Amino acid sequence: MKVLEDAHNFLRLSGVTDPNNIIYLYLKNLCELYRRRFKFLNILKMQPFPLVEQIGPKTLIEYGNCDNNLLMTMK
Repeated sequence: MKVLEDAHNFLRLSGVTDPNNIIYLYLKNLCELYRRRFKFLNILKMQPFPLVEQIGPKTLIEYGNCDNNLLMTMK
């Protein structure tokens, strides 16, 4: 528990616990970015690869909104 107390003291001394300090906002956004990337990584690991039947209708909706090479092509 000494390590946790030292870490908390270091964060408090650096100003991270003060919402009026810019480092607080930086660390808060960094943590949020990490949380979202971790969540997305888990989704990629667990979610099966989509089938053509699931992607096909979206290409019809997106046609003309972007470069056609970005859309799925069926051969």
